[in-house]
Amino acid sequence: MLKIRTTPTPYWTKVITKARKRGHFTTQEKSKSFDWVTCACGKQDSRIPKMGIDGGPMDNELRNLGCNFYGAVNGDEFDHAETILGRIERRAALVVLEESC
Repeated sequence: MLKIRTTPTPYWTKVITKARKRGHFTTQEKSKSFDWVTCACGKQDSRIPKMGIDGGPMDNELRNLGCNFYGAVNGDEFDHAETILGRIERRAALVVLEESC
């Protein structure tokens, strides 16, 4: 059986929860959501094909979701960020599954 493990939920869910309580994301959180290494996509499974060493995912849908996630975080849109995080997790799992076949 193929095990698919994604890891952004604990980190980004906590970040979103804390940001919602204080009413905004910090400058550092916004910066992390923009950098592919620390964004919601980058915190996914390392088996996702990436463009270069520190590049974004090769998968267009996942890359677009990552950009949307950054936009939600940058705009302090907590609910939208949570929704996109869930979509990133599902897409990342599919990408890993496709790569494993």
